[in-house]
Parts: sequence; structure tokens; C-alpha cells
Amino acid sequence: MAFGIPRKFVFLCLGSLASTGWLFSCRGSLVLTVAASFLNWGLSRGFWRLGSVRPLGFPRFLLRFPGWVVFPDDLQTLLQVRRFLDSGDIMRGEALRVASLPCKSPNIVENNSYRVETTGSVVNLNSSVALIYFYCSRLPSDGYFKPLPRFEIDEDSNTCTLHLPKSSPLQPVKVEGTRNMVRQIACLEACKELHQIGALSDHLIPVIDEATEDDNNGGDETCKVEEDYYFPGELVSSWSSFCSVGLYHCYKVSMSSVDFENFKIDIFLVVKCDLGSDFISNSFNLETSSGSILVQVDYFGFIHLDRDQVFRARRFQVSVLSLLIHQDYDKFLRSLRICTEDGSEAVVYLLIPSIIGGVDWACVDSPAFSIENRMQHLEHCCSKKIVAQLIQIKNGCICRCMLHHSVVYTPHNGHIYCVTGILDVMDINSSFKLRNGEITTYRKYFLTRYGLRLKAKGGPLLAARRLNTVQNFLLRRFFCKQRVSGHKVVELPAELCVVLMSPISVNTLRAFTFIPSVMHRFQCMLLAARLKSIQLEHCKENTVISPLKMLEAITTRKCREEFSLESLETVGDSFLKYVASRYLFKTYKHYHQGLLTARREKMISNYALCRLGRAKNLSGFIRTEEHEPKQWIIPGENSDCTGAYMNSTMALPNIYSIGRRFMKSKVIADSVEALIGTYLIAAGELQALFFLKWLGLEINDCKETVVESPVLPRPEFYVNVKDLQLLLNYKFRHPSFLVEALTHGSYQVSDIPRCYQRLEFLGDAVLDYLITLHLFRSYPGATPGLLTDLRSASVNNDCYAHAAAKVGLNKHILHASPELHRHMTFYLNNITRSFSGSSCGWEAGVALPKVLADVIESIAGAIYLDSECNEEVVWNSIRPLLEPLVNPDTMEIHPVRELEELCSRKSYTKSFSKEFKGGLASVTVEVDADGRVHQATSTAKNKKDAKKLATKEVLVSLKQKSHT
Repeated sequence: MAFGIPRKFVFLCLGSLASTGWLFSCRGSLVLTVAASFLNWGLSRGFWRLGSVRPLGFPRFLLRFPGWVVFPDDLQTLLQVRRFLDSGDIMRGEALRVASLPCKSPNIVENNSYRVETTGSVVNLNSSVALIYFYCSRLPSDGYFKPLPRFEIDEDSNTCTLHLPKSSPLQPVKVEGTRNMVRQIACLEACKELHQIGALSDHLIPVIDEATEDDNNGGDETCKVEEDYYFPGELVSSWSSFCSVGLYHCYKVSMSSVDFENFKIDIFLVVKCDLGSDFISNSFNLETSSGSILVQVDYFGFIHLDRDQVFRARRFQVSVLSLLIHQDYDKFLRSLRICTEDGSEAVVYLLIPSIIGGVDWACVDSPAFSIENRMQHLEHCCSKKIVAQLIQIKNGCICRCMLHHSVVYTPHNGHIYCVTGILDVMDINSSFKLRNGEITTYRKYFLTRYGLRLKAKGGPLLAARRLNTVQNFLLRRFFCKQRVSGHKVVELPAELCVVLMSPISVNTLRAFTFIPSVMHRFQCMLLAARLKSIQLEHCKENTVISPLKMLEAITTRKCREEFSLESLETVGDSFLKYVASRYLFKTYKHYHQGLLTARREKMISNYALCRLGRAKNLSGFIRTEEHEPKQWIIPGENSDCTGAYMNSTMALPNIYSIGRRFMKSKVIADSVEALIGTYLIAAGELQALFFLKWLGLEINDCKETVVESPVLPRPEFYVNVKDLQLLLNYKFRHPSFLVEALTHGSYQVSDIPRCYQRLEFLGDAVLDYLITLHLFRSYPGATPGLLTDLRSASVNNDCYAHAAAKVGLNKHILHASPELHRHMTFYLNNITRSFSGSSCGWEAGVALPKVLADVIESIAGAIYLDSECNEEVVWNSIRPLLEPLVNPDTMEIHPVRELEELCSRKSYTKSFSKEFKGGLASVTVEVDADGRVHQATSTAKNKKDAKKLATKEVLVSLKQKSHT
């Protein structure tokens, strides 16, 4: 409309055309909505100059609009504007009329468009060509060719044959039509067929396989989740219930060592129920700074205990364990007063010292020792004389045989000792040498050092030593603490000592020093056995899996024990990738490599595995921290506090939660992969697939599914089938697979239906799995880190490319890319390195085209399909191409990692800079080694290769410096 404003100017407001118009502003706050066609009309007549105009849904343009559109005295212009507005009303009315007509439902609308019923999306002759080009642009490529459609038009017959790139599942489309429309008709028919086979979505756009919004929100594998910390129900009860059992299951825990003189002792583990056959097949080593302790478990049988005996045994274990763990006199006294029965659930079992196949009740009663009832002890001492051989201690007298096997407390320094002997030849007047070399007597030393006047005359000194420190003896020997000075024998005047426990031998005290570590391992073994039983309930066959392997699969590296899940995780990861790739390859026959890879990554991502593991309550079984003895629950101590957080889990019977903890989602995923590796190694592929099904990962075993070979009448016309079969030591039943495996995406020959990309996807997973399994079985004693390094040095594109170049596979590749030919010719003719060496290691295949590596993988995939998924046939064919395989003696550390470790160890500073020019990547590595700068620059086809080469040069320079 038009309206008047001051200074005789008229604004035109065309708000009714806002849906197709432009939104722009002038220098003030004025905003006008102007139809696009009217804007063009005005610009053509010079009504306004360039200023700032922003079209809705379009990029910004520069226009200058002074603010006034039409002068009121310009009648001709106003007439044109009115006509323009009238034409808009006419168009609007026609649009409303057409909109009121009923919609047509058939898919093909008047034979010149294609409509999807579910979404209403339509592609017509005008948009079909653009859609085909867009579809081709989303197909995978490797930089040596651009996926584009190819048209063959026969003007005589007015036909057009549309050839899509080899990675497309659609066969050539041939249509008839008028000369100027036949290309559009072919594209429209191709769009229809692509939608019908699933290559185009219902919205008529190329299918993509992206994670859902929920997946993206929780997909951060570094995020932490709060989980329960499980405890085996076999060791949980209430003391009131436990005391009334009467008949208990007894296990003999034997400890022995050749490194400790005369150390061999048995401890009875008394529990309420049978711990199962997996428990008694349990033996392991404890590592100390002085040597190893072998721990073995055997079922002893039933044992009968009355309520009083249970009380005495409970008091003993609480007292001795509290004394060893805390080494605090006041805590020891408190531990004697808390052994009361209650009905709350807690950690309940007994640890009883044994003697000649029975319970050592004298040792069990050692915490009850006191001067007040010493006469009762004298009746059971070794002295049969009328007058006992008494020795004066701090608060009375005691028989020397009771003192010889005792634990004493010295108030003057607050230390606790175990008495190892009585020194009859020494007394308080005996001399000894101080650390500074001075000679003094014991009487003088205690007077000078502690202000104590010793009174006993003629009494012998006691040989004693500090109690052993309770440590985590499950650590690998590398992490064991060194011997402490407290283990040295000292001489003590008996009159300074308060007896805490008697009789108790040195070996019994030493054995109970290991008990927290032993019982922690037992608790973990019971959880592993429980996890095994839960999973095997869903297996069709009776699978024998060692509980120790199950424990390994749920133990992380942070526990720092002799085993961890890393090796099993490596095997499980490769198997999971293999079966997922095989399943996707055979299920989604029309998916190209990019879609298959995206779907596989989503299916077996760490987030997906974490979610599956949490759904099956696996996270509560995982061990993420090393054993801490001071936080270990002493059975029978503070049962009222223990029961407050001992809760039975609802989802898992006979499993309790003793608290909550935070855990990274990747840790859960790693443990899931390790469990897959456990089933694979212990029971084979079928049982590993059963475990995946129990886990909720529906990967059907489609190994026997036959994949149709591509139809190719004369394969030998394209490749030298005979020579290649001799090279591969395999005779193809369907040589068409071999042709497909050697066909690059740039080779647009209509007779060959597909390129090698789908076979590359499959072969990559097959080779990864076979090589990983070979390394795991060949080096069973390899550390997890070594196995990972061996796998990285063997399974990579550089090694595969080197192997392909070494046997001349580059001569057999079918391609039509000048750039690829130039690239391969340049490096194969001018590279100084010989191709007769190993195909493994970081130097093998550096800067070679990735196409060579792709061909090795695609050939592996072709043999795998042609042999009906025979893994052994694939390995026997491909392995000779890769030999000599890497081994621990020939493996070289990756130069980038070697430099990282060197700089970290010696506190060097390093920096990397990169530059791209002329299609090449240039990387400069600079290291400041104590003020001296080492620098190298290398250029290669990609940044990764350039970085490796430059890093190698810097390492050589640094090593030369260290030798000078």
C-alpha cells in the first residue's frame, strides 16, 4: 500500500509478499519487506542504489537504500506498482484454487516426477539431474578420482544409458525419450530405482548413517558414570545368623615360599556355604620385596563350631588383622570390645590358624592373654616343673615359653613387636655399638634416650622385630616396595614390654600379613565365577572357561597386578570388528563402503558397548583401582557400620553392593571387549557369538551365507587370473571376485559392475582379526603393551602398501587415473628403499599410495568370499605376502612415539609445524635439547608420512649428540 509521510515521500509496504521477499534495513530503524521480483524491477529502473540488504534464506548482498522508494508525483511509477500488486493478487488466487484441488496419490505423477508416499517428497525431470550429481558427490572416493555420472546418448535411437560410479549399487539405467529430455528421464528413473533399493532416503536425499541425538549426547567416551561396586554374596551374612549354622564349609589356604626360610603354613577359611568348584582350582603368587609366596586353596571339608568357638575365632581375626593393618595399641584394645552379635548384614567369614590338620585353639585364644589370668596360661605352658621359669615384664611376670611366642607393646616408643627369641647371654648391662660407632650399655642407652631407669637384674633380653607392614602383595614385582628397616631384629629389655597376644608364632603373624591381599583376590575370583555363571546360563553348550581368565577380563591396568584386560581387549576388539563387518557386508548389499563403515562404527563404538555393558550390570564387576589394605573390610570389625552400605542388588541374586564409584564409559567398553576376547580364546568363535547375543548385540552368524559373485563373462580379459592365482597360492572358483578386488573406482568400464571398496571394507576386518589372533597365539607371554605394539606394526596401510609393491600387485590394478599412475610410478621408480625387506614396521610403505594397501585388503575379502568364509585359506594366501612378519626382536618403535618418550624422559621441549603447498604436506619438527636445537623438515603426500620422516631425522640427530 502507499501512504504519505513528511517531506512528501511515499513508502511502499508489500508485507503480503513476505514469504517470497527480502528483508532489509536502512540507516534508521526502518524495516521493509519487499517482493524479490519487485526488488529486481526497482533495481533495473534505478529507484535505489546499493546498500545493505539481507534476503531471507540467501547470502548477504551489498545495497544502499536511502529510505525513500517512490515519489508521490511519479504517476507512471505508481501505476506500474499498482499493476504489479494486482498481478500478485491474481497469482495468489490461482495458488489458492490449485491448493483446493484433491491431491493425486500414485508414485509416478504424470510420468515426469516421482513422489514418495510417506514423506511427500518429489523429484521431477528438472531436479533429477542435480539430485544424481549430489548423490554421486556423497559416494566414497580416494582423491584419485571424482565420482560422477556418465551418460551414453544414442541420437539415432534417442536412448540414454546412465552409468553411475562403481561404488553405487545401481546397474546402468537405459531409457528412451526425446533428444532434449532423455538425460533428465534417465536421471529420474535412476532416482526412482535408487530410492527403491534404499540408496536414497524417503526424503530423496543420499542415505547417511549418523548417530541419533541420544547417541551424540552420551557419546563422549571420557565421561564418567556412577556405578555400584559389587561384593560376593557367599561372604555376606549376619553374625547372629552365622553363629547358629553349626556346620560350616572349610577351605585350607596354604602359603609357602622357597625364598622365606621354613615358611609353610595353612590357614582355615570357614564360610557358610560351598564356594564352588572354580574356587578350589585357584592358585596364585604374592609378590614381596624378598620373593614370591605361592597361595593354594583346597577344600578341607565340613567343620563343626559352636557359638563360643565362633566368637573366639572372630575375636582372634579382628585382633590380629587390626594389629597388623593399623599397628596401633588403642585400636587393638577397641577391637577386643566390638565382637558382639547383631542381625545386620556384613562381611562374615572366619580365618583360623591351623596346626597338624586341626584348629590351633591356643593361638585363637591369644588375644585373651592378660596378667590377671596368667595362672590359667601357666597350666598350658611348656614348663612341667613345679616352679615356672618366669620373666619380669612391665606389668607382671610371664613364663618364658609364653613370651617367646608373643606380640608385645613398648609404651616408651609406641611400637609393637613380635618376639622371635630370648637372649639368655645378654642383659641390660651388656654392651652394643651405636650407629655413630660409640659403645654403650642397654641400661645407659635407655636412660639417655628415653629417661628410663631399668631395674631388672640378670633378666635376659628379648630378640624382637617390628611387625611386617601390610601391603598390596598382588602388585607386579616391578611395583613391590623395597625392604623396610623395621624388619631388623632389635634387643628389648623384657621389663619395658606389655604382652598383647600369646601364644602366636612368627609364621602365623607373617601369614596374616598376606591375608588382606589373599582375601581380596578370593573376593574378586568369586565375583568372576559369578559373572561366568550368569553368562553361561544363556549358552547352548557347556563351556569351560577359567575364572582366572574372567578375572583378567574385568581387571584394568590401574590395578597394577600381574594381569590386565588389555591383551584380551585387543583380541576382542579385532573379533568384534570382524563379525560386525561380515554381518553388515552380507546384510546391506546395496551399502557402499562409507555407509558400511559409519554403521559399523556406530554399532561397535565405545558408547554402544558401554550402554550394553551397563544394561547387563557388568560395570559393578570391573576392577578399576589397586587393592588398598587399609580400606579392606576386616570381617567382624564394626559390623554395624559395614551393614549400613552392604545392600543386596535387585538385578543380580547373591551379589551385594558395598558402595558407589565413578567410572569412565571407555573402561566399561574395554572390559566388554575383553570378555569377548575371553570367550573367543577359551571357547571359540561360536561361544563368543553367543556372548554377543546375550549382551544384546544382534550380530547373526551369517558365515555360511553365500554371497553372489559379480556377473562377468570373461574375467581373464581384464586381469591375468593365472599369474595372480599363482602369486596368491589360491585358485578362485569365481574369478569375478578377483577382478572386482583389483578394480579402482576410476575404472569406468560398464562390464565390471563394482569397484573394490566393499571388498576392502570386509578384507580390512578379516586381516585385522587374523593377524591379531596370530600374534596373540604366537607370543602368549607378551605383555599387553608389546602385543598392542606388534599389532600396530603389522596392521596398517603402510605395511600393506609395501607388501603389494613388493610382489608387484601395482601392475594388476585396473584404474583410469593419471594422477594415480604418476604417483605410483614416481615412488616405485625413484624411492631408494628396497622392496625386498619386511612389510612390517613404520618405514615399510611410507609415501606409497593407499590404493596399494586397499588392494591387499580387497584381495583378502575376495578370497574370503570365494572360499565361503574360510579364515585359514585367507591366512595361508595373504601371509606369504606380508612375510617376514614382525616379532618382538625386529619390532621398531614408531618414531613419533619414540620422540615423545625421549622428550618426556629427558625434559626436552618439542614443537611441530605443518604447511600445505602444491598438494604436498611439509612438517617441521624442532626439539630443544638442553639449549641445543635439533630441527628437520620433510615433505610427503600427506601430513602423517611427512611427520614420521621428519621425526626420524631429528631422532638420528639426537642420538648422534648423545654419542659425542
